[in-house]
Amino acid sequence: MQISNGKTDILAKITGEIVQKLREKLTNKTVNKLGSEYDYGSRTLSHIEKGEVNCKFVTLWMIAESLGVKTSELVKMIEESLPEDFRLTEE
Repeated sequence: MQISNGKTDILAKITGEIVQKLREKLTNKTVNKLGSEYDYGSRTLSHIEKGEVNCKFVTLWMIAESLGVKTSELVKMIEESLPEDFRLTEE
């Protein structure tokens, strides 16, 4: 189930922006080429880059591997790009 609210939308948008920048910088491959080479599909990657979906952690892991970065590095980049007080859960 896709949960969507303002916070998850922000997270999806930031994740997509970072994935797209890394793909263009590190691989110089199109969405179609990279998605098909690593078997997670170009449509999936396109939706993630556009911030249209909240990807599963396993998909994020596969994307990190295909970009040649550690998953922890990708997550850190995403975390550092979010607003300082960003939280998905309410206190």
